Amino acid sequence: MAKRGRKKRSSKADTIIACYGQFWDRELVDWRGRKGVQREHHKLGGKRGQQPVEVADQIGIYVLYDDRYEPVYAGQVGRSKTKNAEVSMGGNTLFSRLKVHATSEIGGCWRFFSWYGLKLINKDGTLRSVSARRVTVKTMIDAMEAAMIASFEPRLNSQSGNLKSSTLIKQVPDPNTRSKLLETRLDRIEGQLKSIALQQADNGEEDDSED
Repeated sequence: MAKRGRKKRSSKADTIIACYGQFWDRELVDWRGRKGVQREHHKLGGKRGQQPVEVADQIGIYVLYDDRYEPVYAGQVGRSKTKNAEVSMGGNTLFSRLKVHATSEIGGCWRFFSWYGLKLINKDGTLRSVSARRVTVKTMIDAMEAAMIASFEPRLNSQSGNLKSSTLIKQVPDPNTRSKLLETRLDRIEGQLKSIALQQADNGEEDDSED
């Protein structure tokens, strides 16, 4: 009679970083948004494949970048002072922390953000509660390395961070931000055109003075 082998645990259960998003644009987030996967407006709406996902209450680590995608700040969310296995988040979630940064003194220094979350995603696109789970030291170190490489993209690293066991969540622009973003871009283009016109006018005056 053949021996029954141990049932292999899912790689999702072994991983620390359950899901992640890279280089999301803060201008596509409605910071007054409402929470809920099925509602029209999200706080931090994304997609897992074609499925809507709400990650506002995610916990883990995050990195802020400027307009040139240079990292300018790194932080964590979800730290709790309780000793219970179930972590009590309170207001310390991804959305709440990013909203603070958007309205603080560093608000004008960053535009994009990446995040690496500990909460697994349910079938309906909501986030699971975080509970204690056993992982190996190797899994912990691999997750830390993967997040650092993915966030900072060091030019001397020959390979990218291994996030194959984690789910990539793509950003979904909030409907409230689209018209505002278009207006902002038009204003920038108008400003650039005015600047070019002024430079051309200055160059024309210099040519006339030389004649």
